[in-house]
Amino acid sequence: DAAIRGLSSGKYAGVINFGHDALPYSVDHPAFLNVVTFSKGMSCAVDASIVENLGRFGFLSKAQAASYGVSISEPLLCPVQTSTQSASIGCERLMYAGRVCKTKGIINAVKVMKRTGLPLVVAGHEEDASDLRTAITSGATYLGCLERSKLHQKMRTSTALLQLQACEVQEAFGMVTAEALCAGLPVITWACGANTELVDESNGVVVQPCDLDAAASSVQIVSSWGFQKRETIRRAAISKYSLSNVGERYLKWFTTHTK
Repeated sequence: DAAIRGLSSGKYAGVINFGHDALPYSVDHPAFLNVVTFSKGMSCAVDASIVENLGRFGFLSKAQAASYGVSISEPLLCPVQTSTQSASIGCERLMYAGRVCKTKGIINAVKVMKRTGLPLVVAGHEEDASDLRTAITSGATYLGCLERSKLHQKMRTSTALLQLQACEVQEAFGMVTAEALCAGLPVITWACGANTELVDESNGVVVQPCDLDAAASSVQIVSSWGFQKRETIRRAAISKYSLSNVGERYLKWFTTHTK
């Protein structure tokens, strides 16, 4: 509202919105530039009416080419690991990161933990106390809200990130997913929303929504990925999601689409 008032009064020449959800599309003003951060497919899943107005908005590309950017570039630091190893990296634990609530997938992560028998570490803001209590009483370890450097260190020393949102949720751009990949951490996620734009067989496993058995079985797949594989994941993700590379894409887009 403040942005639109500023435009109407002449205070601003234009407003650029970097939106990861459908809310920005409700703004209809010629000087309001929406930089779309998820694909047409995801837009359809969020709100079918958006499709009618896609011509008014610019697309950098798919979701993975339009994140805010991730500030992470350190090499992998998994214990007992050397650059010549290609077998299991020895980081035998699962990880959940993000807002701690059922919607974002903490309950599904706990269910996968129980199926695999591997420990689960949880990092993020406590949004739902009952969901966090369920996770802790089930055996998960809650780390609280970590500083970014500590979060990335935990990512580099885990087996997989569980990005298993509630079945009714259509995830847009997953910043936690991008951060995990930039740490070389494989991601296990559902085949819905924009998850499939970030994760494929090269950096994780995508399974059918709510198939917890398949998600659990996927852990064995990624646990065999050694240093070389995870370093490849890290380098590929940084080339897409790092602040500098994303900034260059934004600058190129602005130069082409604005005066």
